[in-house]
Parts: sequence; C-alpha cells; structure tokens
Amino acid sequence: MLPFLRSLGSVALIGGAIRDIARAGKGAFASDLDFVVYDTDREAFAERMQSCGGIRNKFGGYALTCFNWKVDLWHIEDTWAKTAGHVNVVRPHDLLRCTFFDWDSAIYELGTGKLTMVPGYLERMHLNVMDVCLEPNPNQMGALVRALRRAALWNVRFGARLGAFAARMLQQTAWSDLVSLDARAFRVPVLKDLA
Repeated sequence: MLPFLRSLGSVALIGGAIRDIARAGKGAFASDLDFVVYDTDREAFAERMQSCGGIRNKFGGYALTCFNWKVDLWHIEDTWAKTAGHVNVVRPHDLLRCTFFDWDSAIYELGTGKLTMVPGYLERMHLNVMDVCLEPNPNQMGALVRALRRAALWNVRFGARLGAFAARMLQQTAWSDLVSLDARAFRVPVLKDLA
C-alpha cells in the first residue's frame, strides 16, 4: 500500500487510526485508514483514483477496496470541510480543524514522519474526555452514533460541545433510528443493548 500511496504525491494519515493507537496501542487499531494527498495535481489524482477502481464517497474522497484494510483517500482540495466552506485547507496542518471529534484531530505525514496533533490532544485522551472540533458535518446522525458507541465501549465522557450536540440530536432523533443506523454501519452493534 505504501508504494502506491507515495506514487500519488505527498500523503498524510489522519484521524481514526492515530486515535486508536494513541488511545490503547496498536492492538486497539480497529479503524479504516484515512489519507489526504497533497502537493499533487487534483485532476491527476482523480484520474488515478478512477483508474484503480476508487469509489467516490459522499464526503468528496475515494474508497479503495484493493488493500487488506478499508482505505479512504482525499485530495486536500476536496476535503469536505474545505468544499463546504468551513475551513481554508491549504497545508496538512489545516486538516486538524476539519474533524468532527477532537480525538480525530491528528495527522501523520508519511514522507517526513511528522506527527501533528491539536493542542491538549493527549491530555484529553488521558482524561478520557472527547469533544467536538468542527460541528458542521454532512452526517450528524452518524456522528451521534459514533459518539454514543465511544461512550458505551470506551467509557468516554463528553466535553461541553459534544454534550450539547448529543443532547440536541437526541431530542430530534428517534432512538430506533439510531439503533438501526448502528446496526447497518458497524459489524458489532452496540446501541441496541442500551436503554
């Protein structure tokens, strides 16, 4: 996978994989791999994704199924927060402001080996408090399901913004809809066991 990724341009790993390893070591890695490609032509990147069977996702990236892991790739100019006008994304460190959860606000640049996190990242993880980084999101119900799963599975406490988001969403959303989404999106559903 790494030679293929490097052939696309400069590449940064972002989010869940870094979070899982930071939280509980490499044995806890249970996420997909999300990469952002930069310092390369956007059209050439799109052509490469199409030629290798990349499937365009609703967030502006491409899902690849040709590796042992689920891999999603974005060109830096097509990240959802940028195209939706929420964050001016130019360089990899700008991606730190694009994730919904602050625990996903970490990037690892493959070419340089540089790991960058938002301030207080490891401290919040040590305290087991997760919060919102960028609230606008094209899949708010999915964000709520992930937050509730992390509270149930990891005993995560919600920070002020995530608590307010969850309370607001729970007032607007039927519990049965959340249970259904959890069952469709995850191999091992959790919400059905919560009252």
